[in-house]
Amino acid sequence: MRSNLAPVENGEVYASGGNGFGQLGLGNKSPADTPQKLAAFAPGQVRKLACKHHSAALTHAGELFLWGTGAFGEYLNPHQVTFIPEKLTDIELGGCFGLAVDLKGSVWAWGSNTSGELGLGDFEARAYPYPILSLEEKPIAHLACGTAHVIAVISPPVESSRQRPAQLAKTATLESPGRTAKRVPGKIETSKTAATRKEPQLKSMLFPASQRRQEEIERKPQDMLAATTLLSNSERTGSRLFGAVKKERDFFEDAMKNERTERQRAEAEIADLNSKVRDTASELEQTRADLQRKAEECERLKANAEEQQRKSEAQLQEHERRLDNARLDIERTRSENARLSKLLEEMEESARKSSVDLELAHKDVETARRKAQAEHDECWKDLEERKKECSDLGSLVTELKRREEQHAEDMGECKRQREEERAEDEERLGKIRRDNAELVGKLELLQSQY
Repeated sequence: MRSNLAPVENGEVYASGGNGFGQLGLGNKSPADTPQKLAAFAPGQVRKLACKHHSAALTHAGELFLWGTGAFGEYLNPHQVTFIPEKLTDIELGGCFGLAVDLKGSVWAWGSNTSGELGLGDFEARAYPYPILSLEEKPIAHLACGTAHVIAVISPPVESSRQRPAQLAKTATLESPGRTAKRVPGKIETSKTAATRKEPQLKSMLFPASQRRQEEIERKPQDMLAATTLLSNSERTGSRLFGAVKKERDFFEDAMKNERTERQRAEAEIADLNSKVRDTASELEQTRADLQRKAEECERLKANAEEQQRKSEAQLQEHERRLDNARLDIERTRSENARLSKLLEEMEESARKSSVDLELAHKDVETARRKAQAEHDECWKDLEERKKECSDLGSLVTELKRREEQHAEDMGECKRQREEERAEDEERLGKIRRDNAELVGKLELLQSQY
């Protein structure tokens, strides 16, 4: 889908269409079926717009804004470029690259460079605007960008009142000072191209001495013109002026040679600086890649931390659930312990009652035994008396003995049963006490754990 950028009557900027590279500047990569306003620009701020794989805007203040995807990275919103020291007058975009012209006429290029479309003498991409040094001192009338090429139209030279020093040296024709014949000084043409551009800011910072020498050389034609005028006014001073002009011409030729040497050295230093800038751009790209990797690593660590936090929260919830279950178990254990304690008290009370009953039964048995013994003694006495009275009472005595033995057996059986019942009661009581002690130990263990 094609992308469109357009200003409206009140100076606001609207965008619509495809947005696969973020070239609409809406903060996302979603296409816009209807025009959407770009809030990054104030009404009337934008002077010119351009849109390709990325978009560019030139403001009336000479500022450059880029957004979309390119060699500079990805900006989903308009981003101001501050690498160009001068204000800009024009911008153009190609397939994946862009050009800008500043007030001094310097051309700056950025973006993809797979076909050499940046004009920098190589095929390396530029993430930031870079000056095209081969177009310095060439008056650029117009720029046009294709998909992978650029056309630059240069303005024709305009003749001015000054001329190149090499041409000026050929215009002066002087006669020998010994001649008295008519002497017509040649007309010195001092035309020079009016459209000659100033040196770019980068060269002015690097080579101030060269600029001062160039200014001195440019003042020499004026001095030579004044010398020639003096020759035309006075023959008496002709020889002196001729020598001065010759001396000035020789000095000017030496200065031109030095200037060429300085320019060659300056071009070598600029090429070295160009190499350093490329290295710096490569280092910046590497730094950006490292930052991207670190950002991805931070995102991964953040995701791991969130996952660990979720697991910790789940474990905490499980621990709280177990703790609640343990609390419920403790409450149930306490209730069971209370019930068992109550049952133990009841069984102890029952055991006490059984002990009292057993003691009463013992007392009753003892009372019955003494009573039986008394009856036995009485019967024995009666038997003795009756033996005396009747010798044939032997059978009765035998019956009494048998009854006495039977009674003794009954008493023994009753005593044995009482003892067995008491032993069973004591065993049950001991078991209840052991169970109670075991429950108390479990309760203390649960309390120590939770």
